[in-house]
Amino acid sequence: MVAGLGLLVGVGASATDAHQGFGAGNRPWVRVLSILLNVATAWVLAAFVAGRVAQTWGQAVADGSMSLYVAVVGYYVYGVTLGDRIDVGLSALTGVTGYWLLVATVAGPVFGVLGRATHLPGVAGTLAALSVPGVAAGEVVGRLRISRDGFQSDPLREWTCAALLLTAMACAAWTLARAAAPAVSVALNARPSTSRAQGIPPGARHDDAPGRHRP
Repeated sequence: MVAGLGLLVGVGASATDAHQGFGAGNRPWVRVLSILLNVATAWVLAAFVAGRVAQTWGQAVADGSMSLYVAVVGYYVYGVTLGDRIDVGLSALTGVTGYWLLVATVAGPVFGVLGRATHLPGVAGTLAALSVPGVAAGEVVGRLRISRDGFQSDPLREWTCAALLLTAMACAAWTLARAAAPAVSVALNARPSTSRAQGIPPGARHDDAPGRHRP
C-alpha cells in the first residue's frame, strides 16, 4: 500500500505533466489532475495516510518516508522514460532528484508521525488531523495565490485552487466539530432543566411548585 501511494502521486504527477498541454482540444481534467498532484499537499497527504494506517510509531516513520521516496523516484523515472524529460536523461536530473529525496527524508517521517498521531485522544489528535488541511490552505494562500485577474486569464487553475482551499477548510471545520462534539454533549446534558432549577419535582404541575397557593 505504501509503495502504491507513492507511485500514485509521483507517476500520476509526472504523467499529467507530460500530457496536459495548453492547446485547443486539451482535456481539462488532465490539467486539473496535474495541478492537484503537483502541489505539496498531495505529497504530504501520501505520507500522512501511510502513517495513519501504520501499526506502530516506528512503522509510521518508515512508511511515511518510503511513500515519498517512491513518489520522487517514480516521478523522475517516468519523466525520463515516458514523460516530458525523455531528452534530458536521468543523469542530468541527479541534483534535483537528490534534493527532493532529501526533502522526503524530512517530510516523510514528520507527516507519517502526524498521521499516526490522529489516533491520539484530545488536542494532540485534533492538531495532527489539522496538519494536512493547514498545509493545503497555506499553500493556496501563500504560494498559488488565487487572484481576480487569474480567474480571467486562467480560470481552470484558479477554480481548481479555490476548490482545494474550500476542501481544506471543510476538512478543518469537520475535524474541529468532531473534536468539540463530546464537550458540547456533556455541557448540554449537565444543564439543569427549568423545573429542576425551580425545585419542581419531575412530573409535578407548575401550579404545585413550592410557594404557590391554589384557590
